Formats: sequence, structure tokens, C-alpha cells
Amino acid sequence: YLGLTVAFAVAALAAFFASAKFGAGIEAPDTQKAPSAGRSHAYYARYVETALGNGDLENAHAAALLETRAAPKSFRSWHRRALTAAELNGSPDQEALRSLIHAYELAPYPGPADMAWRVDFAAAYWPYMPDVVQELTLGQIEVLGEIPKSWDRRRQWCKTLPDSALAEAACATTPGVWRGGVRQGPGS
Repeated sequence: YLGLTVAFAVAALAAFFASAKFGAGIEAPDTQKAPSAGRSHAYYARYVETALGNGDLENAHAAALLETRAAPKSFRSWHRRALTAAELNGSPDQEALRSLIHAYELAPYPGPADMAWRVDFAAAYWPYMPDVVQELTLGQIEVLGEIPKSWDRRRQWCKTLPDSALAEAACATTPGVWRGGVRQGPGS
């Protein structure tokens, strides 16, 4: 199940970063070179996306570090730092977890796409998530349960996540979904 969850989360993360909007006139980064200091956080965000797409985890992480310095109050820059640290190390290390927790501190309940990103990230590495991050993630699902347009995403989580508190939370907020022959959601 962990392999399926990781594959699902990586695809969701790629889709999330591919959908990010960057300002007009931001030059395409040359990821053949290490990122240089003194650029805008939007440049670094694009650099991270491009480097991840090319499989260049070291330069992606270097750009994410520079981005958090350029935009320390941008929770998304801390998301990218958490992602690149986890990808570079094969699982979330202390830097990745601190970065993710800092993103939660900056924006406890951002928009639905960002909350879904957090759930996908945690799902990819659920066994590695400390209790505090697991609780924060479950809180994201609870809030998403109040947002009707997140039903499809919660349905997907309910049907595909391995058995865990995360899957239970997704199913509990998603009426009308069947999992393992049992109807899920409120009132089931």
C-alpha cells in the first residue's frame, strides 16, 4: 500500500505544482546550473518545479532553501522546502518536518488545494509523520469535509488510502462512498 500511496501523492504533487501560476516575465530557470541567490521567490518556485520535473532533487532543494529565505512568510515556499527535503532523503527528515510544521503555523487552514496538498504529502509518508503532523493533517480533512467541492478528492482518498486514521477521516467526511463493502460517511 505504501508504494501505491507514494505514487498517488507524487502524481498529486506534480499536478499541484504544474498548476501553480507564476508572474509574467519570469524567465525559465536553467536547472543545469545551481540556483543563484538574489532572485525572486517566484523564480525559485518555478526553479523547484522545473528541477523536480527533471529529477534534479539537489538543485530543487537548493532552490527551495533560497525561496524560504526570499519569502519566509510564504507557506507555499515552506511546502516546497518540505517536499524537496523529503524527496532528497527518501522520507521526511527533521528539516522536512520542521518546514511542514512552519507552513501550518503560517497558514493553518489555507485554500482547499493547499490543504489537499498537505494531506497528499502526509499520506505519501504517513508512517513517518509524527503525531503532531498526523493531527494537523486530520484537521485539514475535517475542514475539507465542510467544502463541497472537495468531495471528489475526499472520495479518492477514502477509496485508495491504506487503512489508517487518515483513510478513516477521509471516509468519515465523504457520504455515499463504499470502502471494503461498507458504506462510508456521516449517518452510515
